[in-house]
Amino acid sequence: MAVCLLFVFSALLEYAAVNFVSRQHKELLRFRRKRRHHKEDEAGEGRFNFSAYGMGPACLQAKDGISVKGTNNTTTTNPPPAPSKSPEEMRKLFIQRAKKIDKISRIGFPMAFLIFNMFYWIIYKIVRREDVHNQ
Repeated sequence: MAVCLLFVFSALLEYAAVNFVSRQHKELLRFRRKRRHHKEDEAGEGRFNFSAYGMGPACLQAKDGISVKGTNNTTTTNPPPAPSKSPEEMRKLFIQRAKKIDKISRIGFPMAFLIFNMFYWIIYKIVRREDVHNQ
């Protein structure tokens, strides 16, 4: 009886996991919007923020103390950000993950329950038969 309750409870947890994963794209979109809004606020901060004006260092200090003119068109070594997926692509990705979990569970739970029942009933019948024959 306890194992049957365990299987029912695990099926309930699987349902909750599938529901959670299928709705994660909404949370991810909300997080991206919040992060983008936060970056826009930082870029517009203060009038002394030279990175907002596209100005690099005007001059660089050399080792011997002579200032050397730097270029304003400096290239960064950071790679360009990866193109973010559209909301529809993200939704499909998370729904595919949820479907995969559901498909594995639809096969895994019955197989596990069947294997458990085979072992349980075989052992039960063998132990019971031995008890009946010993008396």
